[in-house]
Amino acid sequence: MLPNPIILFALSAMPNTFACNLHNTVYKLHPTLTTPPTYPIFIPGADGPADPATLGYTLNHHALLVSNLTQMREFYGDVLGMRHLFTFEVNPHSSLMFMGHAQDGKNGTGFQDADTMFMERRNREGLMEFLSYATRPHSSFSHLGLIVPDIQAAQARMEAKGVNIVKRVDDAVDPNSSIPAALGFPDRMAFEEGIPGLQALGFYGNMIIADQDGNLLEVLQQN
Repeated sequence: MLPNPIILFALSAMPNTFACNLHNTVYKLHPTLTTPPTYPIFIPGADGPADPATLGYTLNHHALLVSNLTQMREFYGDVLGMRHLFTFEVNPHSSLMFMGHAQDGKNGTGFQDADTMFMERRNREGLMEFLSYATRPHSSFSHLGLIVPDIQAAQARMEAKGVNIVKRVDDAVDPNSSIPAALGFPDRMAFEEGIPGLQALGFYGNMIIADQDGNLLEVLQQN
């Protein structure tokens, strides 16, 4: 059994959404309970090995919608020690920027220049993508980036599992989908003006899927 301080730390680190649904999880794990359990309750993970088909799946980046790329570069660079990989101006309405910690050893113990980090961007973890917005969105969350070794095989697997595929590999983006807003475009016109830039970025070769709450994941082919 874990010592109490560790249990308390683990509980405090749980996301609010998970904590709010914890009682439902407990009852599912213990369907014979006839009285409400006593809280707090720590439920250790007990998953078996991952599906071999997911070998090579890696959470590559976390994307946020932001009002000022310069301020984000200063904060995540000067304060948190991330390095600037590149900025890409899609059109007058939209720009994006990638940053990340050097991974030649722990941050600060090994130097990597921006060119090296850019070339290795699809073989890395923990990158941050920042997308500018013209109109403040409801949420600053944009999407998660998932790297897979074979995007066509991954798409077939997602289809077989009934995953909500918002955009398939090489398909155009539905302007009425949740994708344009997640990329920071304020309206349909701005999105359509940004299509050439997205094509130049290789975005149309990616797949976009959504979890049960509608959170988007951009699935990219590993280089």
